[in-house]
Amino acid sequence: MHNNTDLKFDKDLDLFWEISKSLIVILLNMYSHSFSLSFLLLLHSSHLF
Repeated sequence: MHNNTDLKFDKDLDLFWEISKSLIVILLNMYSHSFSLSFLLLLHSSHLF
């Protein structure tokens, strides 16, 4: 019984880590994308002046 619950906990933890890693990657992609967009906008506006 004890081993069984440990195994389940490990699986839950693995799943949690997988989800967390996916979220982090998505967030980083969004952040870098918006950063490059704002950088391009900045460049564009500096050309206007």
